[in-house]
Amino acid sequence: MKILIVDDVAVIRTIIKDILANYCNIDKKGIFDANSGTSAIKKYPKVQPDVVFLDIHMPDIDGVSVVKEIKSMDSSAKVIMCTSSGDLNYIKQCVAAGATGYILKPPTPENVKKAIETAMGIDLDVYTGNTDKLQKELEELESALEAKKRALDEATQNHDNHDDHDAVIEMFVETNQEGSDTP
Repeated sequence: MKILIVDDVAVIRTIIKDILANYCNIDKKGIFDANSGTSAIKKYPKVQPDVVFLDIHMPDIDGVSVVKEIKSMDSSAKVIMCTSSGDLNYIKQCVAAGATGYILKPPTPENVKKAIETAMGIDLDVYTGNTDKLQKELEELESALEAKKRALDEATQNHDNHDDHDAVIEMFVETNQEGSDTP
């Protein structure tokens, strides 16, 4: 998987790179960055990324214009806008220009991962082969299944005991009726 991160703030690019490599299990060789809209437009055709994280506010070219340029090169481009303001009007303009989604800054591992999964329609753990996490989830499901089986077995055992209890009561009632003088 290839990701292009476009932000004029180096710290934001570094945060997203770290999240992609350490949390999303993306190979560092597939992570590229650009510090301006102009640079992003030049790098996009060379890199051909699966996803672009794009800052909305940059000094040279605004995010809306960059989205339009990228989409004119590749109509299927997946562009996720990054914003610190959450200005709904500007986000709507980006979406209208072809952005796939957006995340708020500072980026979090959960938001970055969810944005990629939503944009690409994939489960990143499956896509990147993050088998440790998948194995843990499988073990948790198996454990939950075992707990449910035990609960079902207990309920069945209690039901069987309840049936035995009813049979004992029935025998007791019959025995008492036989020895009783009352009709």
